[in-house]
Amino acid sequence: MSSAKSVETVTDVFASARIALLIMCGQPNERKICSDELISMVLSTLHKTRDFVKSLSEKIVGQKSKHLEGQTEKTLQILSQFVAKVDVSRYISSIQSLAIHILQLDTCRKTIVKLPKVAATDLIFRIFFHYSGERDFLVTDVLNSVPSNDATVDQSVSIILDGARITLVSALLIAFVQVSASPID
Repeated sequence: MSSAKSVETVTDVFASARIALLIMCGQPNERKICSDELISMVLSTLHKTRDFVKSLSEKIVGQKSKHLEGQTEKTLQILSQFVAKVDVSRYISSIQSLAIHILQLDTCRKTIVKLPKVAATDLIFRIFFHYSGERDFLVTDVLNSVPSNDATVDQSVSIILDGARITLVSALLIAFVQVSASPID
């Protein structure tokens, strides 16, 4: 299969997953719409696609690369909204694994992972915020996602916080501390 056809196929998969997630977000209490089978199918599809996106990202450049990055980001953003609106505690390990995997992707080669990494960071934060039982696992997974050699730490995926550059992982750990220190309502 050609790279162009592969990008088109992955884009279609992401579009389908987004549509399903948006429908389920709109009716989180309707079991026919937000069924366990559908949630499981969407997550399974996203897990299968994530590895394909990584290998495909190393082969494509230019507009196709940006398009695939945008589709991945949009899908993760909607999944993040879904996590905040729907009780997905049965699937939280699967969602967490997906987000951590994307956070760990190598961006040293300028592949298509910068925007998806930002979206994955938001997804991890929402899991941390809404599912307090997962906090220990999330902190461990996030810390394990950091390369052990400081020279290989990805500086290309950073944000500006109070006028200084900070990596996404550092920003995420700061957010974890803030949520943990906040009084419980």
